Amino acid sequence: MLNSRFFFATNRIISFFLNSILQCKTKKYTYHALTFLSEAFFLSTTFKFLRVFLPFYPVRLWGLFDQINLRFKSTFDIFHPMFIFPLIFACFISISSYRISYLALATILIGISFFCIGVQASKAFKFNEIFLEEKLEKFIALLLLLGIISLIYDVMQTGGIPLLDPAAKRNLNVPLTMLASVTVVGGILLISLIGKRYLSKSLEIGEARIFSIITIVIITLLMSLIGYRTQIIVSILGSIIAMYYSRILGKAEILISFLFVFFTISALGYYRALVQGSSIAFFDVIGKRVGLTLSIYDFLVDRFWIFGVNKLSVLLASFSSFISFVPGPRLGPRTIVAKIYGVTDVSITSTLYGTVILDLGLPGIILFSLILGFVLGLAYVAMKRTKTAVSIGIFSLFLAYTLVGIETGLVDFNVLMFFMIGSLILIRSIR
Repeated sequence: MLNSRFFFATNRIISFFLNSILQCKTKKYTYHALTFLSEAFFLSTTFKFLRVFLPFYPVRLWGLFDQINLRFKSTFDIFHPMFIFPLIFACFISISSYRISYLALATILIGISFFCIGVQASKAFKFNEIFLEEKLEKFIALLLLLGIISLIYDVMQTGGIPLLDPAAKRNLNVPLTMLASVTVVGGILLISLIGKRYLSKSLEIGEARIFSIITIVIITLLMSLIGYRTQIIVSILGSIIAMYYSRILGKAEILISFLFVFFTISALGYYRALVQGSSIAFFDVIGKRVGLTLSIYDFLVDRFWIFGVNKLSVLLASFSSFISFVPGPRLGPRTIVAKIYGVTDVSITSTLYGTVILDLGLPGIILFSLILGFVLGLAYVAMKRTKTAVSIGIFSLFLAYTLVGIETGLVDFNVLMFFMIGSLILIRSIR
């Protein structure tokens, strides 16, 4: 396959596209600006400032975690796609307040099976160096600068803080909100870079942990301002995965982190329910939310599971609803699902496979699962064989969005673009 004409042509196209961007007239000005920002952050002032927090590093507590990790040390990888994806999907179904039909359950099991086949297929590829690794600091600086500026401007023009004022959330500028999400990507890559410096002995373990935690807190607080839970959860989860593969965290901390993520999701849902005037018990939030999502999926499976009905128009809506010149539906994928369900002026989630089964039915689930498994497996192989910061960041981002997408679906324009760009970087790096 590596010697095929398709692979050769794809590689040449990607190389031409990337080189064209890098050699444009604005390159030197952008390069100088990003050099200044990256050096200011990664080499001097900011790291010195962050070291102020080192006295707060809980040496005894983390020492306890380190001892536990030594006792349970094994080669088993808890974040291997073929393990974590079926596990989280199973947990997702088990905590639901809604009992899914056998037919819907069968389609999910088929999807998981072909996902695993896709992961296995990716093992044939080999990597040398990962593209952009040498320019990672400048790339992170660009992402964080672009994301934070977009986020601040987006919040300012709403006339309030969407987290505290649901009415202000309606005034969010969609393109700016999409651009703001690159802050999450920059944060995860930054933690991967911190991990790289720890592995190269440039940072002590205490420094790496403190710097990573501060990064998570800052990124999470910034993204919480716009009031979308998905980006918050992806930020936390992706950062945890990056810390794990950078050996900043062990299996004991991962368990605690998952409990923290669960609590965060419950807290955000509970707060949202209170703001909307709904009365619900704190620990019932997730079960009710999952139950609603699975009931929607059950509805779609019952009617469209054989061959679907929309013939990729829902997938197209991820682009056409955001880019005006792209032909297709002007409604977002989740809004289309809501309309088919009989609800207007809202958007609803239908699991990872809801929009897929609406488009192409069971054949769509098989094809989508194969592609998703292959892409995630390719990122995993690249990370394991190169151990670079870029590969760790890409895999962490892909896996975080996939696990969260079990509930939300992978239908947002920015998420699809992250997957496409990350995949291009990986393809460019195949030897």
